[in-house]
This record gives sequence, structure tokens and C-alpha cells, in this order.
Amino acid sequence: SRAWFLLSKYAAAALVFLVGIAVGALGAYYYTGVLFEWLNPGGYALLNLLFWLDLMVYLAITMLASTLARSTVAAGGIAFGLYMVIWIVGIVPQVGAYLPDALQGWGLRAALGQAGDPPWGAMGVSLAIIAAALAGAALLFERQEI
Repeated sequence: SRAWFLLSKYAAAALVFLVGIAVGALGAYYYTGVLFEWLNPGGYALLNLLFWLDLMVYLAITMLASTLARSTVAAGGIAFGLYMVIWIVGIVPQVGAYLPDALQGWGLRAALGQAGDPPWGAMGVSLAIIAAALAGAALLFERQEI
């Protein structure tokens, strides 16, 4: 079905992002340790996983936008507009703490050994955005004529 095609496309892109981030993280971890000081390896791995999760939100939004518009330019504009909505809403500190970008701040603190409480709210919102965007994209894609 079309929904499975869309989800497999998302999964393939997610895997490519994960491998790319892992390779980049290994190199960055090495040169940071050599030039400055070695970071907490578990915290640094967590930072990169949370960065990946943050990117997965934007990937899901991009897939939704690509099903909403027929042209790539329009899809890019819609996706950018949705990114800006998240960014503008995130300016409010009480709201921003629950948005995907809050994951990176906690991951950075974890890498520095100062993690504190996990941002469960931001993780939940991130997963909900991913699920909603992919569900919406799948529903729209099933109804489109090719």
C-alpha cells in the first residue's frame, strides 16, 4: 500500500541519518577529546541520539509537506513554514521546554556530565509530532491520485 511505501521511505531516511550522525559523532568525539578533554561517552552518545530524534521530527514534517503539495518548491515552503511555527512557539520558555529542540539542550548537559532530569515532555511531544505527521502523510497519500 501507499502508506507502507511512505513509512519505508521514512525508515530508510531515518537509518541514513542515524548512520551519518553516528559516523560524524565518532569523528567529533575523537577530535574533541584530542584537542580539549574527553567527554562522557554515554552522555555524548545520548546527545547524538537526541539530535537524531530532533531531526526525525523535521523529517516527518517534511514528508507531510511533500504529500500536501505537488511541487517540491511548494512542499519546501510548507515544511519551512511548519518549522517556523515550531521555532516561534518555542520562544516561549514554558512551551519551548516541551518542543523537540529542548532535547538537544539536555543532551549537551548529559555530554558534559550535568544531565539533570530527562525532558520526558519534549520526548513525548517529539514522538507525537512524528506519529501525527506520518499518519497525516499516509492518509493524504492514500487518497491522492497518481
